[in-house]
Amino acid sequence: MNVYSSNDRARKRNILFGSVIFLKKVERFTIRVESVHEDQGILIGSTKDGKKRIVKGSYQDIFPTDTITISGTAEKNKRLGTHYRLSHYVEEKNQNWMVKRLKYELNKGDKEILRILLHPAQEKQRNNYSKETEEIKRLFQQLLDKGVDEESLATIEQDFLWNYRELLQDVYQLLRYPTVRVEWLDEWITAGKSIGKNETKAFFYAQQLLQEANTQGHFYLPLAIVEKSMQKKGMSIKSIDKNDVFYQEDDKFYLREHYEMETAIAKNIQKRIIEKPKKTFPHTAVEEWERENGFTLAENQKEAVRMALRESFSIVTGGPGVGKTTVCKCITDILGSKYTIKMVAPTGRAAKRAQESTGLDASTAHSLLEYNGIQFRRNETNPIETRVLVIDESSMVDAPLSLALLKAVPRDTIIIFVGDVDQLPSVGPGQILRDLIESNVVPVTRLTEIFRQAADSPIIQCAYTVNNGKVPVITPHPLLEYYVHQKEGLVSQHVLQVAKNLYQDHSPFDVQVLIPMYEGEVGIDNINKHLQEYMHPNAPSVQVGNGELRLGDKVIQTKNDRNKKIYNGDVGIITFISSHQIKVRYQGHDHNTNYSRQEFWQLQLAYAVTVHRAQGSEYAYVVIPMVISYKNMLQKNLFYTAITRTKKKLWIMYQQEAIEQAVRPESVPKRYTGLAGKLKEQLT
Repeated sequence: MNVYSSNDRARKRNILFGSVIFLKKVERFTIRVESVHEDQGILIGSTKDGKKRIVKGSYQDIFPTDTITISGTAEKNKRLGTHYRLSHYVEEKNQNWMVKRLKYELNKGDKEILRILLHPAQEKQRNNYSKETEEIKRLFQQLLDKGVDEESLATIEQDFLWNYRELLQDVYQLLRYPTVRVEWLDEWITAGKSIGKNETKAFFYAQQLLQEANTQGHFYLPLAIVEKSMQKKGMSIKSIDKNDVFYQEDDKFYLREHYEMETAIAKNIQKRIIEKPKKTFPHTAVEEWERENGFTLAENQKEAVRMALRESFSIVTGGPGVGKTTVCKCITDILGSKYTIKMVAPTGRAAKRAQESTGLDASTAHSLLEYNGIQFRRNETNPIETRVLVIDESSMVDAPLSLALLKAVPRDTIIIFVGDVDQLPSVGPGQILRDLIESNVVPVTRLTEIFRQAADSPIIQCAYTVNNGKVPVITPHPLLEYYVHQKEGLVSQHVLQVAKNLYQDHSPFDVQVLIPMYEGEVGIDNINKHLQEYMHPNAPSVQVGNGELRLGDKVIQTKNDRNKKIYNGDVGIITFISSHQIKVRYQGHDHNTNYSRQEFWQLQLAYAVTVHRAQGSEYAYVVIPMVISYKNMLQKNLFYTAITRTKKKLWIMYQQEAIEQAVRPESVPKRYTGLAGKLKEQLT
């Protein structure tokens, strides 16, 4: 089996820092190639049952009569009609493939190839090549058996195409790929099937450690952790040539590209902090806004506004009930009297909320940066024209997105981060908002005064209790109900009972079950399945992935779609369903959004969603289960974030041990980032 990928470069660009590319549903079929048009990136072939297939993509050394299995997405245009956009392909290892290997890898001429394949005297050499071929096939079959996906194999084979001997002489080179484990290669080498070099093993194992750490939010690992992990595998960090891949700063061990990104963020912010705004506002600006709007700000709020008016880079942070929205409205109203303003948030739902509260035309950060699925079109050479940039829900903004925004706005742009630093950090790497605050060199106002109406709310009281590392006091209240259970099954039953009643009595947009995991009896998949069956037991349905969608289902969009003007996190109701089309009416829209069969995968059931996906949104009625099987997802900031999604009434069903674990301060995973230290060093 030979597997080749046509989107390696895009994949490599986006695997870094955990960014995500959302692709259409991939179809798979086998064809015998009939013609190849390299100049157009098109090949044409037929399946065994005679169906013609046109495939557009990037190929290498594919010729008529080759047999390949295509993985691609269906598209349609006037020139080609229905065709497939190539994701990756599998080439059958037949005689055609053997001829190509002899020609391209072993540099044999045509006459010599014929002699090797046909002459009786060449049987020994022919057998040697066959053994190598079998070894290559077994190695890749081993990777498949261990769980390496076909597209990852596509990348591996593309990188070693017609250079397999080099791979077989040092299989530890495979550790450069995140899905390959060192234990598998040790097993392969111990069995005497290939060889590997210790220095290669150490180099790529350390690289893999740091790449995996990055997917968990870290920018570096402490040297001691790297050394200990390598020692367990019989390796030494001393055998690694630091060169241009690694960078060590004191006891911090980085991949150089991560170090350079963190440094670039720090330098950009440092220059902005030093440069003050050219225009000033009168001391009475805040009081004038109060008179015009019939509103009186607390002194802490006024301090936040004045800071934002005099600084070129600043932060407004605080928990629920402290008036961040009011402060943001005041800031943007006053700045908007002299400057153009752009407001962004990490998700579509958060952007809509920001727009509703400020009256500004808010958008997602990706939309403002004109992300095309591969890269941002807005950058230093094509900057965003604005004098003020407000980043709402900024605790959700990761390091790569932060750097992209910093690069894309002019140096004299006023930047204001607004968010709750105690909520969940970004899914991607870094903890930008926390690092900026903890540097103690960035202008920050922490709003602390909880206003009376909020202070009387049992939900907000519960949130602050959890944030302070304490188990909430179980006091009966009509707006907050606690239920403790001994067994998870009872928690699941109670969640379903309450959720069924809520979904029956209220708009589905006002109700949300928040769960941190997909698996398990009290996991998202199980709860969604039961609620779907209860709400729409006999409705028309279609299979999507391992589940199904039904007419009337509450669904969530899982990618940004600028053409549809629907964004990741938008929630809607299925109003029409067939095997070829789904129509969804999204919250706040007066029209349906259409999905073709190839786009069904973008939709997921949303009766229950993850806390991460709900971040940036609010719901009237929220149900939160907390059970022991959530294990390492029992985190204080996750529990706190879930609670603060509630506007009217909250239900918490829990096991006592689970809720005790969830409020511990040490339950919050540490992220190894160096941004705070770099800023402090540059500005003090």
